[in-house]
Amino acid sequence: MKISFILLLPSLLLPSLASAEGPWPDPGAERAARERALLRAARHSAEAARTIRRVQHLRPGDLRAGGYNPIDIVKTKVVFAADGAAGTIDAVVDVTIKALQSGVTKPIFMVTRLATFAIEDPDGTPLPFTYATSSGVGLATVTLPAALATGEERTLRFRNSGPPDCTGGGGMLDCTVSEEIVYFVGPSWIPSKNASTYADLYTSGGVDLEITTPPGFVAAATSDRVAVDDLGDRLVHRFAGLFAESLPAFAYAQYDVFTASTRDAKPVSTYIHSGSRDFGQAWAEICADIVDYYGEVYRPYLYLKHDALQIIDELGGGMGPQSATFYYASLFDDDPAEPLSEEMFSHEIAHSWWGGIVRLGDGISPWLNEGFSEYSSRLYGYHLWPARHEDYSYRMFFEMYRYFVPPESEVPLSSYHIYDDDWVYQLTTYYKGAHVLRMLQWYLGDEAFFAGMRRYAANNTWETSRKPVEVADFQAAMEAASGVDLAPFFDTWVFSTGYPIYRWAAEYGRDGRQHTVRVRVEQVQETEMVYDLPLEVTVWAGASEVPRRFYLQFAGRVADETFTVDLEPRAGKVDGASWICGAQEHALPGDVDSSNDVDGVDLLYVAWARGSQAMEGDDNYYLDADFTRDGQVNDDDLAVVMDNFGREGVVP
Repeated sequence: MKISFILLLPSLLLPSLASAEGPWPDPGAERAARERALLRAARHSAEAARTIRRVQHLRPGDLRAGGYNPIDIVKTKVVFAADGAAGTIDAVVDVTIKALQSGVTKPIFMVTRLATFAIEDPDGTPLPFTYATSSGVGLATVTLPAALATGEERTLRFRNSGPPDCTGGGGMLDCTVSEEIVYFVGPSWIPSKNASTYADLYTSGGVDLEITTPPGFVAAATSDRVAVDDLGDRLVHRFAGLFAESLPAFAYAQYDVFTASTRDAKPVSTYIHSGSRDFGQAWAEICADIVDYYGEVYRPYLYLKHDALQIIDELGGGMGPQSATFYYASLFDDDPAEPLSEEMFSHEIAHSWWGGIVRLGDGISPWLNEGFSEYSSRLYGYHLWPARHEDYSYRMFFEMYRYFVPPESEVPLSSYHIYDDDWVYQLTTYYKGAHVLRMLQWYLGDEAFFAGMRRYAANNTWETSRKPVEVADFQAAMEAASGVDLAPFFDTWVFSTGYPIYRWAAEYGRDGRQHTVRVRVEQVQETEMVYDLPLEVTVWAGASEVPRRFYLQFAGRVADETFTVDLEPRAGKVDGASWICGAQEHALPGDVDSSNDVDGVDLLYVAWARGSQAMEGDDNYYLDADFTRDGQVNDDDLAVVMDNFGREGVVP
């Protein structure tokens, strides 16, 4: 009987994923959030490692060889062909430069030299150059026949052919050249200005592409499609760079294309070349909805279309250059009806705003790109699913941060050391970065917060401002919108380490005809830091599924208030929506279901979850039953319930 009962327990305790937002634990929703969090972390790890490899050489103060490079690139034209069977490419790239001062004779370019490499005038006259590497990046210094005057332009032609290096970093493939698919994201064989600052990473003009493919292949790019010339034995796809590009990218394969439209009639398309096509149209429609949503919340979408391209599973994750996003292949097999299935799409599409429309200029603050995109992804999740799913996501990612980043490994969100460790970089930049934005939303309120986000995006749109952003720009926009001095908030959460640990207790009583709920929260973190953000208290009373919401204000490290409700309280939570990037300790350990007592229901939860481990992806792992917060539910957690069995919550 005992075995049969435990086997039936999951069906008793796991309500549907669309369950009402009640006080009771929802292991089903939590399990979905945990599974997606683990998958998301695995996919982001490849992206994070790749980012670190690409930007370590751009740390402030580490200017590369050559120093100041007094040119801008005003236009790039790429003529590209590939031999998929041989794994080689043949590229001719015309780069038009403009002198920023008089007397420029030796412009310097970042470029990877392939097996055959030459630099010449457009008429074919060879130009002398030297080639070296600095911090693992190839640098070509070209000697011009005559010095350029200020504002004078000149076009240089780079010929580059051979097998490209697609290893990228952290297991992520920057490119693939095969008979099935060819793709490049930020190809290093395209010359760009040698960067001595972050702003130098961004070209001043667009990138035109002319891509030759076999018949039957479809091409897409960050540039905009102009025409396809059918030459019988081959196709020539022509794209015009109508906007200044920060990370040119393209792909071609025998794609099936599914297209939806944004509300202002911009096409949004999914490109699928392998696996199931069952969800191609649904994903196109969801991606269009994501573009519309961000356009409404932040600022209108700048680009003329958006493409979501299926690549290969070996891509390892997603990449989000402006107006075209790239994903590992099996992502398109996910059913859009599953909660949080859109997370990768919504994260990468957000980069068209955070990285495309608004461009990073602060090398120690990559959270201005990644944290903003992760926050945006979860914001869209709140738009799409019941709030409980994203609430659990914030909680899961915080617990992951707490578990894998011990205090001695923490670095500030904006820090010179943010790139020292791949895992710390990922958990800090993506997940703490997203949580800091959520806290700022909580602190300022929706109206002021989103007004500030719109102001920040509008004031720093690259096409009009030509100004890469720093933390100070974001802080200034939020202060202007809210009228609040945010220096203490940014000092605490952006430029310092640590987080609060809340130990809370609740006690239910009566005051005449009213029922009372006294809640006391004490900050017990070992540091001297005191966190003054208010906390939300939710109380469920009577049979109502609609909670009463109250707010606790701290006086130093302690918040202690009594609230009244008209019906008998049956459950309560402190910061149940995970607004705060902090940990919680219940003064009554063993209360899994927040009923303010430890009884047989709590014992059943722990018995069901016993033997599970969070990082193993066990279906029956349940965070609220893991009282020791060691990532597993075991006999130690069972002992906590037994030691407190029959106790009710009281405020000490």
